[in-house]
Amino acid sequence: MENRTGYVVFWCIDDCHRYTIWIDGVTERDYFVKIPGTSNLLISRTQAGLKRMAEQYEITINKQAAHKIDMNRAFAFLKMLRPNKFLSKRAAKILLAAWNGLDDVAYSIGDTDFERNSRMEHNQKLYERIFFANELPSITPPGKHFRIILSDKERKNIRNLLKKQGSRLLEKSGIIDHQ
Repeated sequence: MENRTGYVVFWCIDDCHRYTIWIDGVTERDYFVKIPGTSNLLISRTQAGLKRMAEQYEITINKQAAHKIDMNRAFAFLKMLRPNKFLSKRAAKILLAAWNGLDDVAYSIGDTDFERNSRMEHNQKLYERIFFANELPSITPPGKHFRIILSDKERKNIRNLLKKQGSRLLEKSGIIDHQ
């Protein structure tokens, strides 16, 4: 088995806290690590447990702090989306992290429904608007601000994709369970 290096992702949703390993695909698609020979993601309730599993499967974990994807906050921001209100940079950042994380989970477990819905033209345009609302220094000219207001349809679409379909995807992947 080849030695791979991954990053720890800490998922927060409801009362579930789970750790997974994300691999930067560099020249290929990014993905979450599966248990070899299965379609199950490598998931642990603790970072120490994840480290032990990673060693067992010859995966090196990057020493930087775990990247947190806080679905609770994403869901809270989705509830707060209102007409005629600008999407804050903070909300855009949290929603984009959730969307990117869910996309990578879908790809990792082969959930083509979520991927297809995420890539529909209207959702792709919505993704781009939220991406630019993050105002990343590498793409935002100095002194320029991308402030967006989401339409009723866009608010409905993002709530459906991230909350409804995202929750289903996280259950299907095993990141959350209701035991």
